[in-house]
Parts: sequence; C-alpha cells; structure tokens
Amino acid sequence: MCGGRRQPIEGPPGAVPGQVDRTFGRKVGYGGEIKAEAFWGKKLTKSTNYYICLMNDDQIANFRSFNRFYTAVIGLLDKHYLNSGFSLSEGRILYEIYHSTGGITARYLSVKLNLDKSYLSRMLDQFEKKKLVEKKRSDEDKRSFHLFLSRSGKLAFEKLNVASQRQAVHLLQPLKNAEVRQLIDHMEGIRQILTNANM
Repeated sequence: MCGGRRQPIEGPPGAVPGQVDRTFGRKVGYGGEIKAEAFWGKKLTKSTNYYICLMNDDQIANFRSFNRFYTAVIGLLDKHYLNSGFSLSEGRILYEIYHSTGGITARYLSVKLNLDKSYLSRMLDQFEKKKLVEKKRSDEDKRSFHLFLSRSGKLAFEKLNVASQRQAVHLLQPLKNAEVRQLIDHMEGIRQILTNANM
C-alpha cells in the first residue's frame, strides 16, 4: 500500500528476470498493490512494476506539526527531562537497564534504541563515573559486559519514574473517561501503523 502518489520507475539497474532483488527493500512497491515489505525478496519478472511512493506535502507538514506539538506537551524539548537532571535519552537507558533483571549489553541498547554507539558509550561512561551503573563480565562471552543499575542508579530511575507517572496523571486527569479511552486508542493505532510499516 502507498499513502501517497505512486511514481513509476525503472527496476534496479542490471536486474535479470527470475533473480531475487534485494536492492530497494521497503522503498519500492511490487505490482502496484502488494505491500512494500511483501516485495522484499520477490523474484523479478518482465511484468514487474516498480514505483516510489511520494507523500503529499500537506501530509508531511501535518505529521511534523503533530511531532512538534507532542514533544512540547510532554517536555521533550527541555534539557533535563522532568527536571530530573537526565536527558530523555539518558532516562530511557536507565529504564531499559532497570527492567532487565539479568543485565543488558551496550550492543543491545544501541540496537533497540537506535543510538549511535559512540554517543551511547559516552552516556554509559558518565553513568559509571556517577556510580549509577555497574558492569559485570558476561559468562558466555568474556569480551562482553552486562550492565546493571547500582543502588544509586535504581533510586535515580525510580524518582524519574514517579515524575513520569505524575506527568501522565496531570495530562489525563482533566479529560473525561471517554476522551481518555479515545486518546489511548489513537495512540495505540499510531504505534501499530508505524510498527507494521517498519517491520
């Protein structure tokens, strides 16, 4: 499916009918109707139709406008998230480590949160200096370390978590029950659509 205008294009350079094409991935639709992700790995034929999905400028503007609105509503533009002394990225890292009882590797954090390895490494170094995070060498791979929150790290996260809970209550409390349900349904819809589109 394409949420914008389809612009026909030629197939990948040098494409041979019958070969498996992995050049375009999700960016190109196959046959004009099948979902882009369903195209991945399809065999090429002489009748294969390629197109690029071009989004409407108004759609993009509305999408970006909502992002600006929402980031302002929940305070993501502040240097320190919820007056905690942590940035949003730092708070999310603390969240992931806190909820991983068996420890978590820096590599896993980098992949899951889509964070640059060098950027993540600098944050973890700061956590270590502040004695918020502890490292333990992996039993399976001696080159790898598992990350755990120290007692101070757990207390810091729990304080941040309480502030986040209070913020949610503050935003939802003025709404009627039906409005809360409608808001949550829409948020879940956004999550599902974007998850499906990026699988």
